[in-house]
Amino acid sequence: MTVGVAPPAKGKKSKLVVVLAVVVGLLFLGGGVFAAVTLLKKAPSIAAAEYLPDGAMFVATLNLNPSLEDQKELAEIVDEFPSELTQDIDTDGGGFKQSVWSFVVRQSYYEDVEWADFEDWLGDSVTWAIYEPEEPEGEYDRLAPVLVMQHTDADAAQRFAEEHVVESEHGWWGFNFYRVVGDQLILSRDEMPKHEKIQKAPLSGNQDLKSMLSKLRGNYVVTGWINEQGISDFASRSFYQLHSVESFLVDQRMAFGIGVEQGTVVTDLVAWQKKKLEGNPESVGELVGNLPDDATVAYGVGTTEQSISDTWDALSAPDGSWFYYLEQLGVNSKKDLGHVAGKQLALYLPPSIFGATSDFGQLASGGLVVKTDDPRKHSRVIEDIAGQVGVVVDSETKGDKVYSTVNGDTDDLMEPRGKLADDEAYQDVIKDPNGASVIMYVNVGSITKGLAQQGGIDTETERIWRRVTAVGLVAKKNDDHHSSLSMRVSFK
Repeated sequence: MTVGVAPPAKGKKSKLVVVLAVVVGLLFLGGGVFAAVTLLKKAPSIAAAEYLPDGAMFVATLNLNPSLEDQKELAEIVDEFPSELTQDIDTDGGGFKQSVWSFVVRQSYYEDVEWADFEDWLGDSVTWAIYEPEEPEGEYDRLAPVLVMQHTDADAAQRFAEEHVVESEHGWWGFNFYRVVGDQLILSRDEMPKHEKIQKAPLSGNQDLKSMLSKLRGNYVVTGWINEQGISDFASRSFYQLHSVESFLVDQRMAFGIGVEQGTVVTDLVAWQKKKLEGNPESVGELVGNLPDDATVAYGVGTTEQSISDTWDALSAPDGSWFYYLEQLGVNSKKDLGHVAGKQLALYLPPSIFGATSDFGQLASGGLVVKTDDPRKHSRVIEDIAGQVGVVVDSETKGDKVYSTVNGDTDDLMEPRGKLADDEAYQDVIKDPNGASVIMYVNVGSITKGLAQQGGIDTETERIWRRVTAVGLVAKKNDDHHSSLSMRVSFK
């Protein structure tokens, strides 16, 4: 084992956290070109976990060695995009590792490092991890990043670390320390515990991590894990105006995997929460599937008393901006919110929404279908909201469902000429909707076409997004503490 340390750089902040946010964000979007480039099939596991200490707030592994079959499938996606976006991506099966890692390296804005510095020693996996530093320097320096790269030549890996970490004035990505152990080169901003100490409590021994990864269905490119502390830290940074959301996200952890399946980018996520998930939401698969097939956006959710209560607590916090909007809409209580959502809710937005956002003077239209035990109270609250907004809502009740439209015909919502469930684009991204408590569908192709026709996007943007067909999300409750989510992005 070899270790090294770089002289400290005064006043310097690591760029790795920013890069991690960009990379992970791109991957979760699932529809970007660069997300597609990094999607490989791999059993769910964290590479180098035996060399990392337990307690990682976030960890994710990227496989750099897909099969030629996987590369071919990914190439078919990448090749659909404009060449200027993908000119550095090898889709011939010969330089996949170079293409992917060169893209990552360029994000560091560290001009002294290029692919040639890795070519002779970089192995088949790269793992990012984030820990909480023992002595944070300030509010925005609360993360201690670690980068682990598998090597095929220990001496070459050490030479890289000596040149770009120890001897460099700033250090590649702000790293100050390195360690060569086993077949891994470990770079870190803060000094890591001794290897012998790590072996007593390695990340690979974390039972929660192993349990969560085992619930993923496998065949992923990127496999990751976020623990309770990581979720809490993310919540405090992202939901500072919704303190009840922040508190709700405490005591949760999740594992995720990103892969490719028949030309569709797939992101799977499994979440655990300490708080018991009370009640069983009704499946919204049928309600959403019966919406008109020309939907540009369709959204459905099955509710429970707990979900209504948690949502109200999050949105009605007096120190949050949502409280003001709820009051303006006339939603003044948890009961009002429950009457709006009912037991199931499905939202439908047709292509006419684009005319309303252009200079053509068209009216925005949309539809809402709610299954409820009390249709009269639901209709009353909807009418109150419509009055506050200043729109006219037409509603019709059929059994326990209320069909409401704005600038539309309720008959078209109740008995559409074509159903969304029969639409090919919908079927490609909404798999196994039975039992789904949440479904979201976005017809990206329709949106791109509509915006282009109305002059809402420029030609370059239209050229990029027209290659994406649709995005679909399906979420389910697995048991009293676990839930799962699957997001798919399809391409033309």
